[in-house]
Amino acid sequence: RVPACLGGGRACPPEQCLGFWHYPSVLQALAESSEAARPYDGFEPEQFSLSQTNERLQRRCVHYLKKFPEQADTETPGPVVGRQPVLLQAGS
Repeated sequence: RVPACLGGGRACPPEQCLGFWHYPSVLQALAESSEAARPYDGFEPEQFSLSQTNERLQRRCVHYLKKFPEQADTETPGPVVGRQPVLLQAGS
């Protein structure tokens, strides 16, 4: 079993932005059309692709399960905090 995204808003951070920590500064640079936005030319932050998101989730889960095969038989194949699965949301 792999998780599936049912919906969302905004694109995930582009690869060159160094993760979600820097995403707000990327969005600000794009909004201001500043020189800092140059590496992100063509990036459309308001576009969300459900199929692309689910493809990425599936690839990451396959990679994770290859690295940790003992997790393949667990009921919740994702990160867990306490006894609750973590809800992953794009664009929050």
